[in-house]
Amino acid sequence: MWFGLDNQRNWDSIRHSCELGDNLSEYGYARHNGRDFGEQIMRDTDHGVEIKSEFIKVPGTNGGSWAARFSGRTLKEDTDGVSLMYYFGLEGNGTMVMSVLDDMLTIRGKTPELGRFNIRIVPAQSNVSPQLPENLLKVDGISSVSKISGVALKVPKTEVWRAKEFISQKVVASAKTRMIKVIEQTEKKAPFPGHMLFSLDTDIPKKKGKNLFFAQMVVRGEFSFDVVYECADESAKIDNESIDTA
Repeated sequence: MWFGLDNQRNWDSIRHSCELGDNLSEYGYARHNGRDFGEQIMRDTDHGVEIKSEFIKVPGTNGGSWAARFSGRTLKEDTDGVSLMYYFGLEGNGTMVMSVLDDMLTIRGKTPELGRFNIRIVPAQSNVSPQLPENLLKVDGISSVSKISGVALKVPKTEVWRAKEFISQKVVASAKTRMIKVIEQTEKKAPFPGHMLFSLDTDIPKKKGKNLFFAQMVVRGEFSFDVVYECADESAKIDNESIDTA
């Protein structure tokens, strides 16, 4: 999922499923083999971003392992950036636990169908996040934009498909809280920088039972991040070299 941060109403049209009304100027596969490799390009002028996705699959137990690399750029130099999101949901039985450490988001899980698995979402070290003005960094509860943040939610198993709606509610609630803090502590009036309003702080409650997990990266300029899913099969491990040479 993604949405541009220049227009503060963009959160209301977060890109998720492929819809004709999204008005993308370009999308579709550039190349693939129909089995275990594919590359597609999406150019979204309304949200000011171009994204290329590539994926590979590696055979192994319980469906094997896979990896996806997302790279691209914002379309304008003078921009508040774009919010990139990736999520995983658990609709059936099992457990998933998320953590964020050293600019990497990790999910460890186990289900009857997939067995044990590990997921990691790794932003490129070269990614650049928009920086907040000094006066806003002095506001209590407002911090600089993280390279990656994570949010864990508990929702009804039958409603995991409503992921876009749930994260939209979280984004809007967070933006309202941030706006109130800025107004109260600085008397600054709108408009506010989009990357200040819509960047999420990591929120991973200790209580178990969460089943919907989001990663967010707020970027400007060129960017890249990898999503790697690995099954328990040691022969199906995926490293950076595997993705680079795919």
